[in-house]
Amino acid sequence: IEISKEINNYIMSSLDRDSKFLNFTSASESSLNIISKTESGDYYNPHSDNWANGDYSTTIFLSNPEDYIGGELSLYFGNDEEKKVKLDAGWAITYQTGILHRVNKVISGIRHVSVFWTHSKIKDSNIRNINSQLSNLIEILEKNHTPIHIHDFESCLEDPLFVARNLQNEICRIYSK
Repeated sequence: IEISKEINNYIMSSLDRDSKFLNFTSASESSLNIISKTESGDYYNPHSDNWANGDYSTTIFLSNPEDYIGGELSLYFGNDEEKKVKLDAGWAITYQTGILHRVNKVISGIRHVSVFWTHSKIKDSNIRNINSQLSNLIEILEKNHTPIHIHDFESCLEDPLFVARNLQNEICRIYSK
C-alpha cells in the first residue's frame, strides 16, 4: 500500500504541472491510482468504464514494452477503428471514459499499469473540447507573445492573448460544474 501512495503522489504532482493533461481534461479532481498487474495469459474483456468514475480515464504504463509481449490497451472508436497502445514506462494515455476498450492477452512477461479517473470542471463534452482547443491556442500565443502594458480597453481587446484568455474565462464561468 505504501508503494501505491508513493506512486499516486508522484503521478498527481506530475499531472498538476502537465499542461497537455490539464488542457485536455479541464480537471477538477482525480481518483486515487489503482495499480494493475496483468500476468502471462491474463487480459481484460471489452468494456467501458463506469460513467460515475469520471469524464476521463487515464492509463499510465509502468512496465517498458520489452518487459512483456501482448497486453496492448486497445481503444475502439467504432466503424472497426481500433487503436492499440503500448507506451514506454512513465508515459500515459487519457481518453474519454465512455470509450470501449480492452487489454489484449499478455503472451509473456508481466504488464504493470496505473489507472485513474478524472472529473472535469466542464460538464458538456463539446464545450470541454472547445476549451481544450482554446487552451492549446493560449499556450501557442503565450510562447510568441511580447508582453505589453495596455492601459485602455480598446487596445486590450486588440491583443489576441488577452481576448483568448477572456474567452476561456467566460467559458469556464458559464459551463463549470
